Amino acid sequence: MSLKDDILAYVTKHDYVSFAELSRLPGFGSGDFALCVPNMGEAVYWAGLSEEAAHALSDLVREGQVHYWLASSVLIYFIDGCTLKLPLVKQARVYKTPHWLPVTICRGHGSDHPKHGEEWKKRHARLPELKKAIAASASA
Repeated sequence: MSLKDDILAYVTKHDYVSFAELSRLPGFGSGDFALCVPNMGEAVYWAGLSEEAAHALSDLVREGQVHYWLASSVLIYFIDGCTLKLPLVKQARVYKTPHWLPVTICRGHGSDHPKHGEEWKKRHARLPELKKAIAASASA
């Protein structure tokens, strides 16, 4: 099995998985790669991934097999035993220095998720206005 298969199997079984949990999978961590938040400059979902892990997660998100969901609390990462030593993302804007946006990885495409599919659809309906606000903050 590939690392991509291992990640998908773990997320499918557990749902709402932190990067701290995934870092226990062989070949996931100890790398120089980061997953950046689109359109937010230096904001990252996670750092210290292997190249294979970064590509695997990017592929799984693009294929709609998993999606990121804002963590209910950064405490999830403390409980799971691993955090990033970065300031937290506080608002939707372009960050010029590294900041961390704690998320969980959930199974399936966000719009199809049984627990938060409707909320996902509402949030993504607002994407055009959020992108405009982010672009405005970048030019300021």
